[in-house]
Amino acid sequence: MTTVLATYENRDKTIIIKVMDDTTYHISRDGKPVQRFDMTKWYYNGYGVMRHIENDIKAGYYPGVSKVS
Repeated sequence: MTTVLATYENRDKTIIIKVMDDTTYHISRDGKPVQRFDMTKWYYNGYGVMRHIENDIKAGYYPGVSKVS
């Protein structure tokens, strides 16, 4: 069973990114699952994936998205 380590979303909740402890992250747009990314090739755990998402947000890949939990 996987656990959500962090959730990122925009103010309208039209983009939601969930980082899982199994080194994956999931993106939902408008309430529908869009993509699941397996990051085991680059990271050993979900905390590395969290840093990856936070860097993507800083770089502007996900405008208006911030960490909510």
